[in-house]
Amino acid sequence: MIPIRDENPTRRFPVVTTALLVANVLAFLYMLALDEGGLMATITEWAFTPARFIAEPLSPAVLATFISAMFMHGGWLHLGSNMLYLWIFGNNVEDALGPVRFAGFYVTSGIVATVAHMAIGG
Repeated sequence: MIPIRDENPTRRFPVVTTALLVANVLAFLYMLALDEGGLMATITEWAFTPARFIAEPLSPAVLATFISAMFMHGGWLHLGSNMLYLWIFGNNVEDALGPVRFAGFYVTSGIVATVAHMAIGG
């Protein structure tokens, strides 16, 4: 069963969660609007690539992909499921941590996920 909401009330509007949802959807729509060449160029430049990281681990362009890759999705189902769970759980986590700590948690979690993906052979 896929949850569509929770029953945990929040004390404040989830500003960071909402901003992340909007940023993710806008990034996806931007990529969707690209022609095939533009899409491939965007993926090559902004997706995290383990081989590129291993070759240039201190390159600012490569390090930036740890963040930019968090906003890239492989299709509607990937985007939809990620945004659904971000909306369901993110507002409660943001409420508990506060917006600044939640933003740090989100970025840290994304970086850890990317490192784990690379470590298991991604």
